[in-house]
Amino acid sequence: MKKYALLGKKLSHSYSKLIHEYIFQKFSWNASYSFWELEEKEIEKAILMAREKKLDGFNITVPYKEALLSRIDSIDEAAKRIGAINTIAKENNKMIGYNTDCFGFQKMLEYFSIDVNAKKIIILGTGGASKAVAEALRLLGTTSIQFVSRSPMGTQLSYDEYLEGDILVNTTPVGMYPDKNISPVSKRIFSHFETAIDLIYNPKETQFLLDAKSSGLFTINGLFMLVAQAIRSEEIWLHKRFDISLYHEVYSYLEGIIYENYGNSRS
Repeated sequence: MKKYALLGKKLSHSYSKLIHEYIFQKFSWNASYSFWELEEKEIEKAILMAREKKLDGFNITVPYKEALLSRIDSIDEAAKRIGAINTIAKENNKMIGYNTDCFGFQKMLEYFSIDVNAKKIIILGTGGASKAVAEALRLLGTTSIQFVSRSPMGTQLSYDEYLEGDILVNTTPVGMYPDKNISPVSKRIFSHFETAIDLIYNPKETQFLLDAKSSGLFTINGLFMLVAQAIRSEEIWLHKRFDISLYHEVYSYLEGIIYENYGNSRS
């Protein structure tokens, strides 16, 4: 049996297991996917532990997307450019790091028909996810990208500054379940934007998205990105390519399960 896992600090909010198990069952693959929680003081032992667990690969979520960069055997060129990894594959007994968040964000924009070319994008957060989002935007032709940080450096903006643009993207965990009644920005910010994207998918509508929607913006949560990055991880692990129809199938399946109280509609 092939063994895969999700590495993170707190994973009670995650739906990754549902995605991977759905695909394993659909194709009758003998594989398992488990949650693997580690405290930050233990992260330096993660690769050794992965070998002891005999994992064939694993995903990485916050706050460890940058922590393992110096602890693996090799890093994919795209992941090097981004400076963060969220997928590790064991190949010839070596641990190789990849970034599928960038791919996932691109697929999400494609699914919701969001054109980012020549648009001004403001990204909240400066962690691993924000770097993947920025790389995806650059690949799609975006030339105006600014980061917002609570401790700004260089050209980064602070949350106290006047923020305006076409698309506002939240890559921070602020508003994630169970702290769903808080937002990284005040509601007045949204009057300066047209579209709001939150990488959080639990809850379906964060306070960030609720405020954006009530301000008249088109809103998107991170569920399709989650699905797309997970399927791309499987392509890397299994050396396969899947048709886009699988992305839509898994997205509809997951949306129906976890958002049944909201109805099965796009955010």
